[in-house]
Amino acid sequence: MDTKLKVISAVFFLFLMVSVRAGEKSVSDSADQQKNQAQYILGNLLVSEDGRWSAVRKIYVSSKDTMLVFDRQKPDLPVATFVKMNGNTAFSGKNAFLASGSGRAEWINLLNKEKKPFENVKETAVLSSQKRFFILYKNNILSVYNENATMQKSMDNAVSIHTDYENILYVISKKDGQTYVTDFSGNNPIEVYKTGRLIKRSHLTESGGYIAVTETDEKSMEVFYTIVDLKNKSVRSFKVGEANTFIRAEISEISGERALWIDIQSKVIPPVVTPDIWYGSDGDLQAKISGQQEKHYFIWRDEDLLPAPVQDKKFTVFAPVNSREHVLAFNPRKNFRYDTRVPMINVYLYHLKQNKAVEVLRSSREIVVSSSGNDLLSYHSEYKKWILYKIKSGQQFTIDQEGLEKPVYDEERQQVFFESKTGLYLFDMKKRICSPVNGTQGSKTTVSNTDTVLLNSMYHISTSTVSENKPLLVRLQTSDNKTSYLSYHHGKWTTVLAPVINNIREFRADQMGKTAYTLEENYNMPPKLFLYNHITGKKSVVFNGNTNDRTAFAIKQDIVGYKNREGRELKGLLYYPAEFDPSKKYPMIVSIYQMRSNRSNEYLFNNSSIGFDVGKYLENGYFIFLPDIVFEKKGAGLSALDCVNAALDALINHPNINQNKIGLTGHSMGGFETNFIATHSKRFAAFLTGSGHSDIIRAYFSFNYNNNLPLTWQFENGQYAFNRSFADDKEMYFKNNPVHYVDQVSAPILLWTGLKDENVKWDHTMEFYIGLKRYGKPVIALFYPEGGHNLLHSPKNNVDLTVRTMEWWDYFLKDQKEVEWIRKEFDDADTY
Repeated sequence: MDTKLKVISAVFFLFLMVSVRAGEKSVSDSADQQKNQAQYILGNLLVSEDGRWSAVRKIYVSSKDTMLVFDRQKPDLPVATFVKMNGNTAFSGKNAFLASGSGRAEWINLLNKEKKPFENVKETAVLSSQKRFFILYKNNILSVYNENATMQKSMDNAVSIHTDYENILYVISKKDGQTYVTDFSGNNPIEVYKTGRLIKRSHLTESGGYIAVTETDEKSMEVFYTIVDLKNKSVRSFKVGEANTFIRAEISEISGERALWIDIQSKVIPPVVTPDIWYGSDGDLQAKISGQQEKHYFIWRDEDLLPAPVQDKKFTVFAPVNSREHVLAFNPRKNFRYDTRVPMINVYLYHLKQNKAVEVLRSSREIVVSSSGNDLLSYHSEYKKWILYKIKSGQQFTIDQEGLEKPVYDEERQQVFFESKTGLYLFDMKKRICSPVNGTQGSKTTVSNTDTVLLNSMYHISTSTVSENKPLLVRLQTSDNKTSYLSYHHGKWTTVLAPVINNIREFRADQMGKTAYTLEENYNMPPKLFLYNHITGKKSVVFNGNTNDRTAFAIKQDIVGYKNREGRELKGLLYYPAEFDPSKKYPMIVSIYQMRSNRSNEYLFNNSSIGFDVGKYLENGYFIFLPDIVFEKKGAGLSALDCVNAALDALINHPNINQNKIGLTGHSMGGFETNFIATHSKRFAAFLTGSGHSDIIRAYFSFNYNNNLPLTWQFENGQYAFNRSFADDKEMYFKNNPVHYVDQVSAPILLWTGLKDENVKWDHTMEFYIGLKRYGKPVIALFYPEGGHNLLHSPKNNVDLTVRTMEWWDYFLKDQKEVEWIRKEFDDADTY
């Protein structure tokens, strides 16, 4: 046996709480802390109604408590700064700003810099259309102020508020054992509802037309659902259950019908049975963990005193279609075998008056209903195409175009927009023609600013329409990562942002459509705030961002092209070491997941929760290579191996990469890929893998307690994209399973996991470790007791992992052998 493999394996169970190893490199390196405290990005972009003022928040690694306000007439110098105010922030009126957080609020006139502070604050918000704002204080006093911060009215005993942040403000208050709902929107408060019951929950409906109140009678412990019609101030109520079984009530408006859809959810308390019995025909295994529920559905028309129940023993789930006459009905869990994450449903159209159902759709993954209730679109999971179904006539039409996603209705013009990776598509419902919108071909498109209402989130049923009050925004991203924006309003297209090479983190336009603000970044440019003037066509910098991050400006990047065996063109991102010397050779770390090249223009912000800080490795003299990986029919593991080999071949003649000092790392899916490649490749000097599957066959037949689902779907139709069951192609599953080849690992490997990980169970790391140990392979495993799938919620462990991974790579790729915890395993230090 090779001497490299004659190493006595050991595992380090690192139960790290506050402090770690004395006498070694400190995990709280002061220079790294200073860098993290100085490095920040920009986010939470806000723009005033006329576009003169903008505001952004500084987001650091561990906090985001600084808000800056800018005047486009005086760029790069904030006119106002708010610190430790992470609550609601908004422009109040044309030339004022309100910020809140940490029990305080502050209003400022941006023209004359007049300020008004407020203390003991619980909540704030701006009513933008009224140019007013309100403050709910900790002593339960609610005060409303005009745009000059002069108090107009107030109310005692306020408990909570409901607002649309534009015109509507309703207050829930308590006094003398009674709870009141008061309309605070106008000049004079109007009481709209009073009750002696205990209010458990209240909220506004989508349009702001109703307030729904869930309340409990504390004597009888009965639960009532009360609807307050804010248009005519009428009140209706009905009993929905008992306090010990009631869970919640959901409500949505039936568009244009003055009717409400109500979904009442209650828990079923089953008898305690030993043993716990699991049936093969059970299609709702989530209920085994989270508890069984039953649902009751109602439609409540404005003219009815009580809601009408929607029920039929043949169906377990109903969903509205913006109609008083029809609903959708289905049995999603019957014989569901978890080959997909949620059931692909066979849908019936149920006639409420006739109590009759007709099957209209099969294998539906998603349904989008028109706001008029005249038709709907259903995505057929087997055909992979959308089907238009006309509700009144029953006619169906298959849209003969694959790759379409997220339809958005424009009913006024009888058309539907679709996102896709190859352009924005427009389907003409009259002509039944689907074609790309001119100027979008070849671009990945993303649509925003729609009016969207979820009708059933579990089974992906919704309405999505073009808004009458705001333009539809379309983001276009080309294959070389250039980004542009189009807007669509009342049938007219406008280019609001010409293509830029930077990544656009956020985009906001003023209400007049004359200017747009963007937060832009690149791999060598920290985020900046830009202003675009549509009239003049000029672009200017409003805020240069973090100009102190000098290391970012010096980063060098190559985009490396290559092809896998199937001939697919892929790319890899190669980052050069800091202070790169073309006369030297450097080690390289290859970090893998899936597609990486689409992030070529992203700023390298150190917010890693998996111990891998790209910027720090560049400063420490490493090349970092992020290659694309795509999964082909041969399976995820073999596909990853093929892509990584092709990517390395593209760099084989690079004069500055030490081909003998290349390491491979990955986390989660990248951890699985690294595990597999480690069993098949001799091109790497060392491996590092985190939270990855080692045994995909065991994982396939396992139960995920993170989302309470079997994992079969993840392999057949999820991220692994095998597209076949284990029974259909056992050979493919065996050939792509890392642990089956664990005896072939030929380089040292560091494994890590969190013991609280329920996404990829920590014992996959243990299994791989045991296999490596059994065959005398060089391995160290790190088990973090407070870690989950990553170390986001255990920052001390994350710092420790960050230090250990750097020490690991320095040990094997830079021959820096004086690391005790590694030497304890690799006692023959000169061997590696």
